[in-house]
Amino acid sequence: MDTTASRIALVGVLAALALTGCTVSAVSPAAVQRETEVANVSAVARPKPKARPVVAANGVPTVIVRQLAKHRVVVVSVFADGATVDTLARDEARAGARDAHAGFAAVNVADKRLARALADGTKRLSAPDLIVFHRRLGVVNRFHGFADRTLVAQLAATVR
Repeated sequence: MDTTASRIALVGVLAALALTGCTVSAVSPAAVQRETEVANVSAVARPKPKARPVVAANGVPTVIVRQLAKHRVVVVSVFADGATVDTLARDEARAGARDAHAGFAAVNVADKRLARALADGTKRLSAPDLIVFHRRLGVVNRFHGFADRTLVAQLAATVR
């Protein structure tokens, strides 16, 4: 493209921008430098949010502690991610807890910190497992293996 055609094209683009309300201005390198410094300072000034602990100070996983703050009884389903029976057991435990008007928490045994906290001195935790917590009494029922919603509701209701 020759110089004359380039100039005509540039004038045409600028005219089109002017018609749409856009403005074109020159920016000095010093202004760009200041903008970059301001952007860097504001990015550094923001503190990172603190990560929530997985296990509370009393040794109980925080997901259970939060449920105990809302409900007197909480049903905890221990499951292994990806296992079909465990997924079914978790869903049944959730339904049973709802039937008994209890809280519900699901804990994946793949998270070793949670698994250790729930093993409760036995050093053994299997999946699927069902643990019923009471706000004042702590662990009141444990059931190893699959439990349907009726059994879960009965285990939770006996604690009330």
